Amino acid sequence: MLGLDYDVSADLWSLACMTFELITGDFLFDPRKGQNYSKTDDHLAQMIEMLGPMPKTYAISGSFFSKFFKRDEATGKFVFKNIDKLRHFPL
Repeated sequence: MLGLDYDVSADLWSLACMTFELITGDFLFDPRKGQNYSKTDDHLAQMIEMLGPMPKTYAISGSFFSKFFKRDEATGKFVFKNIDKLRHFPL
């Protein structure tokens, strides 16, 4: 989603998500397009809400990072361009 290179760890992530879904009968992430944001925006937001912020160096190295994030002028932190509030919840 962010345009990063991937390896076998991405396959393990997918396997873990599928295992969760098979055991619970529910989606771990169920992104949806909104009026002001894309399905990918929502997917990234759901992952951050559940797992916490991505490591900064990891996130900003993606070729599509600037498509989804911007630097907050007041805090200097990176925030979503199209999503205002995140609702954090533990796994």
